[in-house]
Amino acid sequence: MTKIVLFGATGYTGQLVAESLVKRGVSPVLAARNAEALADLAGRLGGDLPTQVANVDDPASVAALVDAGDVLISTVGPFARWGSVAVEAAVAKGAHYLDSTGEGHFIRQVFETYGPQADAAGVTLMTALGYDWAPGNLAGALAVERGGEAVIGVRVGYFNVGKRTDKPTMSGGTMASSAGAMFYPSYSFLGGQIVTESTATRKHDFGELEEGRRARAFSIGSTEAFSLPRVYPQLTDVDVYLGWNDPDKVQAQVAALAPVLADPEARAKLIADTDAKTPGSTGGPDAETRALSSAVILAEGVNADGDVVSTVRCEGVNGYDFTADFIALVADKIAAGDVSVPGAIGPVEAFGRAKLEEYVAESGLTCN
Repeated sequence: MTKIVLFGATGYTGQLVAESLVKRGVSPVLAARNAEALADLAGRLGGDLPTQVANVDDPASVAALVDAGDVLISTVGPFARWGSVAVEAAVAKGAHYLDSTGEGHFIRQVFETYGPQADAAGVTLMTALGYDWAPGNLAGALAVERGGEAVIGVRVGYFNVGKRTDKPTMSGGTMASSAGAMFYPSYSFLGGQIVTESTATRKHDFGELEEGRRARAFSIGSTEAFSLPRVYPQLTDVDVYLGWNDPDKVQAQVAALAPVLADPEARAKLIADTDAKTPGSTGGPDAETRALSSAVILAEGVNADGDVVSTVRCEGVNGYDFTADFIALVADKIAAGDVSVPGAIGPVEAFGRAKLEEYVAESGLTCN
């Protein structure tokens, strides 16, 4: 019988995904490095869920989590530091793999390095299945289809709207991943190919996000750059933007870091120092705080003259809630045999645009 294994179950995102799996009627194997924390989580979720201790420092323990045909979900980040262990275990054992990363450097590894291995093994890899970057794949697909043959490029932007609060709105894991992502090259799909570049090479204004606020964002690497051109071969450009921070400030930060990152020894020291200082999995916003904000994804279809010929706005629940529900849904679908495409793929490739739109809505985001 196919197992769904959740590695990183006791972390902030892992617990949310575990709750969503149980709500779907799934009994996942809960896996993490601390047996006591696993037992406590299993008890809170109903008490009869299987648990298994595994640690990235012991790759054999991670490989022991799955057998051929199983589904391995990893929420263990930062993925640039720890992500390879789980995906390598899945491919080696013939298991399907999903994760919650948003880190472009690791996403590129999954598509370019592990994707061909998974294709040969006949297993599916689906990386970055949360708020970043799954719904933008749908928004981009809708922008292409609404604009028709005239669309040769798409721009996708990720934003949050809602009430301000003094409480933390970001998890420790997200902060750690975001900090580390600045130290690696980014990329976009430009001129018909993946182009390596710095984060925030470009800025874009998508228009009004909400009253009194413009949708300004900076360029960043994501899954859309790899997946959408395979679904829509007419695309020569897929450019993704993140609007969490002031793009002018991010560009200034990237420029300031450039001399350090150009020196391999200085870069390695900076990464090590940041890893040591960044708290990692220290919890995140509670349900009340999450309810104060909503995820918004905007997309534009662009013609050969650079004119915007189609627009899409997807909006709904908080990003963490979407992440948990969507990953649980996809894991359930893969375990049921609903995805048959091997290799590293995006959500449109896995389900088709129409079915993906249904699944994204089920997970809390609707597109107009």
